[in-house]
Amino acid sequence: MTTQYEQFCEDGYFVAKSVLDADTVQNVMAALARPFAHLCRQNGLPDIHIGDDDSLHQGMIALKENNQKAYMNALKLGQNDPSVLAVPAQPGVRAALREAGVDEPVVSLKPFPVMISDALHIEGGYNLRPFHQEWPVMQGSSDAVVCWIALHDVTEAHNALHLIPGTHKDGMLDYERTKCGTGILQELLPDVDPLRMEIKAGDAVVFSTFLAHGSSPIGGALRQALTIRFNNAAAADFIERGYPDPSRIEIERQPENLHRPTRIVRAR
Repeated sequence: MTTQYEQFCEDGYFVAKSVLDADTVQNVMAALARPFAHLCRQNGLPDIHIGDDDSLHQGMIALKENNQKAYMNALKLGQNDPSVLAVPAQPGVRAALREAGVDEPVVSLKPFPVMISDALHIEGGYNLRPFHQEWPVMQGSSDAVVCWIALHDVTEAHNALHLIPGTHKDGMLDYERTKCGTGILQELLPDVDPLRMEIKAGDAVVFSTFLAHGSSPIGGALRQALTIRFNNAAAADFIERGYPDPSRIEIERQPENLHRPTRIVRAR
């Protein structure tokens, strides 16, 4: 019987079952929905009822059309909720990383919520991704992985994760920059049908940062997932290079509409 690590070495990925339990999944989904609910209420848009995916989707659509910047800010804000930030430390996630050979996992970038649908498409920006590799935005350990966690059952109705097994063996591929990230040069991709990953809520696809992957164009319903990039602090090549960090912090020195904080007096 092929082990998960053997499949990972051969194909560049494996599916880890139930890395998050049902309660954790619901807590994460609620955390991601709350910023949208607050903004919709503030702007007189359709109410979002936490736990109701249909109302969430309709609220997100309305917010995107009303204020695209606020919509994108809501996506980013969800990353910082404590329940989302705690996901990398979940026992199921840690166990899956060990199966992939990542002995000392360190988060490369904060958990990133992927909440997409046909109606939420932003031209030239946040939308379906072409085939790409994660390595260009990480540049950490050569055994780094991505943990892509489904927050609901991913079916034929959704733009599922697309993989091209075995492409991790080709190493770093030339790419072009797009408005929503990077894309592998088309002529470098093998002429094969990609593998569509339809998995259950709480399951994760763990794959090499060198594996070609993207978003399936088939589907259109709201798809919610969490993707986390991990380097291996114990990897010799990462240590030898002094733990390089490609992330960059930009500070807006004179933000618009800057106000003094208001003192809040709470009722006793």
